[in-house]
Amino acid sequence: MRFKTIVAILQNEQDAERVLDCAIPLANRFQSHLVGIHAETLPVPYTSATGFPDTEFLQVS
Repeated sequence: MRFKTIVAILQNEQDAERVLDCAIPLANRFQSHLVGIHAETLPVPYTSATGFPDTEFLQVS
């Protein structure tokens, strides 16, 4: 079986080297494309239903 695309999940800089050390030879072995994916969470604006800042939430936080 030949894999056309291999996806490597890169969680942080420390983890990236270890993951790529494994993923690159695997992609070469199967003559596959290698895609690296990294995602960051974005801060969520805390607003009320009317679109204004929710003062109750801000006071509790």
